Amino acid sequence: MRSVQAMKINKKGGLIQFILVIIIAVAILGYLGIDLKTFAESEGVRKNVSYTISAGKSLWSNHLKQPALAAWNAVAVKLIWDRGVMRFFGDENETGEQATTTPVQQSAVATTTH
Repeated sequence: MRSVQAMKINKKGGLIQFILVIIIAVAILGYLGIDLKTFAESEGVRKNVSYTISAGKSLWSNHLKQPALAAWNAVAVKLIWDRGVMRFFGDENETGEQATTTPVQQSAVATTTH
């Protein structure tokens, strides 16, 4: 009884606990006479998995890709990357003026102009 209460308090299950639950579930299914290999190889399951993958790819390509990439660029690139680089290299250039580019950007410009 104590372990059930401890599991309720600790909501982080962990990978090992998840693997043990899967092993126990597979053992119970085997005891009940359910063959997972036959089930997984059945034509109905193959059609359903194929349809689900196809629908997922279509949903991503036609509806989710553009908003997800826009959000990624707005959040990760603008807020995290640009601010992190500016903080790492400092907000001022060597003359004490406000920097408009990072040293990485400046060296990229210098190497492309020569």
